[in-house]
Amino acid sequence: RWIEKGDQIGDYARDKLLAEIVAFANADGGTLIVGIEETKDEPRRAEAPNPLPRCHNLAKRLLDAAEDVIEPRLPLLLSRGVPINEQDDGFVVVRVDKSIAGPHRLTTTREFYIRRGERTAKMTVPEIRELVLSLARTGDRIDSALQARRDTAEAMFRRLGRVELQDRQSPALLI
Repeated sequence: RWIEKGDQIGDYARDKLLAEIVAFANADGGTLIVGIEETKDEPRRAEAPNPLPRCHNLAKRLLDAAEDVIEPRLPLLLSRGVPINEQDDGFVVVRVDKSIAGPHRLTTTREFYIRRGERTAKMTVPEIRELVLSLARTGDRIDSALQARRDTAEAMFRRLGRVELQDRQSPALLI
């Protein structure tokens, strides 16, 4: 059950949803739609709608749970309720970008997750190590690109400063 005690997300459901979110963040990002039943056969496909009550509220609570349970915090996580009637029954669409702040894990299970094809799985120690090294290399490439831009801008400003200085020293010809 996704919802228990009125409109509260159960711990099991919360951890399952957040494990999917963590897996997307640790992989290449993705979109999660809550409120649609899947087929049992592989590959799984959408089978039937199963609207959730108060989807806007659920989307907000899912974001709050992500802030409380995922570490380190995800830099960008979007969650929106998509109602299909006036009672706010509907679906929750969650967009997760690939994160360079990871690897991420759930504090409740202390597990790291990743996407393997269409499935979410616990990460192995070699996968965690490789992700850490990959993210460090990405950070180094970003630092290098930013330094190159700083150097280019600095050289351009120095050149512009010399041109301005030369213009002040030579008499200007106005026509």
